[in-house]
Amino acid sequence: MMLEILNKKREYDGFLKLESADIRLPNGEIINREYIKKRNAVAVVAFTDDNEIYLTKQPRVGRNELEAVEVPAGLIDENETPVQAARRELLEETGCVAQKDLIPLGKYYADPACSTGLVYLFLALGVEKKAELSLDTDEFLESFKVTIGKALEMIDNETIIDANSLICIERALSYIDKYNSGM
Repeated sequence: MMLEILNKKREYDGFLKLESADIRLPNGEIINREYIKKRNAVAVVAFTDDNEIYLTKQPRVGRNELEAVEVPAGLIDENETPVQAARRELLEETGCVAQKDLIPLGKYYADPACSTGLVYLFLALGVEKKAELSLDTDEFLESFKVTIGKALEMIDNETIIDANSLICIERALSYIDKYNSGM
């Protein structure tokens, strides 16, 4: 069942788009809500054949940190599929290519109460470094490899605390466990 949206208005048009809408509730009441209109994104857990994963370190204004540690991720470009975006972001942010599979791990809304963006999650297997980083002019990013044990330690000590990374790593490990157990 869809919400009945009576009208929409663009309130702000920058990197993020802020819109407001009048919505009719099931009881007939009309309310106004603001929401962020955001493009869909991808996040990728990139495993090497040596069971290491690639992470990135970059400034994040929402966290007010100069070196936020995350899995490779980014927005999906217009006319690009999530798989194409995952391959592009992996190459741009790590210089790596998945030599084996790129496995979809699902998708989620970060906050459906106030944002439209879906995040598509992927597991890249057999990644190999093939190129230098190819960053946008506003990106200041460093990529590096860690063991999965070190990544889990970084989650435990809250070095890695963004939803994309946490959910993507958890789903990747769950997928690998199921695959290894023959399920």
